[in-house]
Amino acid sequence: MKLKQALYLYCRNNKLEDISCLIHLSFLNYISSYKTTIEWININPELIAIPLGLDEKIIENLLKDLSNNYSEVIQKDYRFFCPAKIEDENSYEYCDSISENDFKEEYFFEADCSACGDMHEFEYENINKYKYEIGYIGHKEKLLKELSLSEQDILKELLIINTNENNLDKLANLIVEKIAQEKQINKDETKKGILKLLYLTKETTGLIKGISGDAADTITNVRKIAEEFSGIGIIKDLF
Repeated sequence: MKLKQALYLYCRNNKLEDISCLIHLSFLNYISSYKTTIEWININPELIAIPLGLDEKIIENLLKDLSNNYSEVIQKDYRFFCPAKIEDENSYEYCDSISENDFKEEYFFEADCSACGDMHEFEYENINKYKYEIGYIGHKEKLLKELSLSEQDILKELLIINTNENNLDKLANLIVEKIAQEKQINKDETKKGILKLLYLTKETTGLIKGISGDAADTITNVRKIAEEFSGIGIIKDLF
C-alpha cells in the first residue's frame, strides 16, 4: 500500500473521511513550505492541524500510524531530556534527539548535551529509564513524491471539497497559508477574497496544485482567476 492510500485509510478508520483530502493538502503544504536542503525535516503536527481547526492529537496519531509502517519516509524521533538537569533541578531541558531507525541500529546513543554541556549515554534496550518525548521527522523529497497530486486526484479532491461549505473555508485557510510563505498579507482580508474565488469558480485546480508547490505560483494563479471575475477587488488590491 502506498503512503497516500495509508493516509486515506487512517482517515476512513477514524471517521475523518470527509476531510481526508484536506488533511492530505495540509500535510503537503507543510512539507513544501520547508526551504532547506536537509533530507530529514521536523514535522510539527500542530501546524498541520491549525488551518483545518483540528486537534493536533489527530495528526500526531496519523504520524504515529504512518511511522509504524513507512519508516523510510516518516520516523519517530526520540527527544531526550537532560538527565543531569532533571536530577538536580527537576528541570526538563532537551539534551539531544535520535531517530528510531538510527537508535535501533546503534542500540547505544552518546549525546553531547546542549543543556548541561556533558556527555550522556542512552541505550535502546533500556529506553524506559530515560525521560523523553516522541516527535516525528520526514524525508522531505520522498514525502512530496509519495503525496503528490495527479490531475485525477485534484478532481476528486474538488468534488469532495465542493460538497461542504465548511470544507471550502478550510481550503481557503490552506491557500492563505501558502500565500503567506511568499508575501506579507492580512490573512483575514486575503481569506475573504479567496473564499469569493472559491464560491465563484470551479477553476481551482491551480490553487490546489499550488499547495504542494511554490507559493509564487499560487499567487499567480490567484491573480489570474481574479482577473476573470468582477467584484474581487479584495484580491486585486492585495496583488
